[in-house]
Amino acid sequence: MIEVKNISKTFKDKKVLKNISFNIPDGSTFTIIGGSGQGKSVIIKHLFGYLMPDTGKVLVDGIDLSKLSKNELFEIQKNFGIVFQGAALFDSLTVEENVGFGLKWIKNMDEVSIKKIVKETLEKVNLSDNILKQKPSELSGGMKKRVAVARAICYNPKYILYDEPTTGLDPLNSDVINNLILHLQKTINITSIVVTHDMKTASKVSNNIVMLNNGEIIERGSPENFMKTDNEIVKRFIRGEAD
Repeated sequence: MIEVKNISKTFKDKKVLKNISFNIPDGSTFTIIGGSGQGKSVIIKHLFGYLMPDTGKVLVDGIDLSKLSKNELFEIQKNFGIVFQGAALFDSLTVEENVGFGLKWIKNMDEVSIKKIVKETLEKVNLSDNILKQKPSELSGGMKKRVAVARAICYNPKYILYDEPTTGLDPLNSDVINNLILHLQKTINITSIVVTHDMKTASKVSNNIVMLNNGEIIERGSPENFMKTDNEIVKRFIRGEAD
């Protein structure tokens, strides 16, 4: 379980997070929604210790990240796979090299083992090994995103963080990624944390959702409960309406 307890964060004079608390149970999909600049990505960076809170704490499997040395924190971070916004694949590397990156540099595995695991992982995201030698520039947007997911899960992390997983994709490819998030949760019981402004994605993949506004959680609950909210800010967000 990941536990976020009363964390706050200020950059210069701007308070980005204000007393945020929530729990993410193992094996669930937890989604953070909200408009641009509301603190979603800042929360994500706290979950794996890239940022530390000014006050409060983040516990991963009962361990307070702020109490760890750099080496101890790195060992915790090995439990996280990250799918960056826009896929963020290495342009100069092949698909095979991209997906196997963590196995080589984090797990220090041999090339034969890496090749085997990369092929198996591509199958999990419904991609053929025919693309192993291709570069990211040769792939469609949806394929790039699936390669990014494969890279994130290749070294068998316990947690996977998705930062705006469907941004830039057409509705069909967005739904492919949504189905993939669901499939991975069910088949390998991975704990997923999704940051998105896409309410369709949030409704489809989530067990629980929180909504951020001005650095505070203004609503939380199941997707079904979100659709019944009385909060006007949340209702406008769901409908895609400006203030």
